[in-house]
Amino acid sequence: MENPVWHIHNGNPPKPGTRLSFAMLLNLASVCNTEDKAVLWGFISRYAPEASPASDPFLDRLVGFALRYYQDFVKPSKRYRAPDEAERKALADLAGRLRKLPKATDAELAPRHARAAELILATALRMRGVIIKMCQAIATRADVFPPEFVERLKECHDAVPPKPFAVAWSCSIAVISRRSATTSSTGTS
Repeated sequence: MENPVWHIHNGNPPKPGTRLSFAMLLNLASVCNTEDKAVLWGFISRYAPEASPASDPFLDRLVGFALRYYQDFVKPSKRYRAPDEAERKALADLAGRLRKLPKATDAELAPRHARAAELILATALRMRGVIIKMCQAIATRADVFPPEFVERLKECHDAVPPKPFAVAWSCSIAVISRRSATTSSTGTS
């Protein structure tokens, strides 16, 4: 009864649709580098097959909001760089080693994938930070990663405890202050 949602909806709050959080949609939009709802819905339908724009119009609106956030705040600040020589050599070495691995069937690999995903999740929950973001990205890419990874790392979307409000507030103020300083120094609005 103390939750404002109860009062806003006169004691009849809407039933939640899918288990997708807005944070997950923001990550998905950023990872996919897209401005097209259909691309996000392609991934969402793998994660939550029962969801569609028609069956969950609220989720569809959230997808639109996530795309707008990506367009307004994430995309303008994304910067890419070419790998340096050491990184290029390391990537070439990794590709060569992967090509030499024996071919195994999905059934043979499933237990290894499940164990590896469990270890990665435990490490992510312990270390937090950027590794959580990496796990969230993996969990949205059923087209790339084995199902054992996708299923287990989905926990990083909703099971990660939020930062205290004071921490979130100070980070927000810092970002706004930097953006404001940049805007005023360049004369743009």
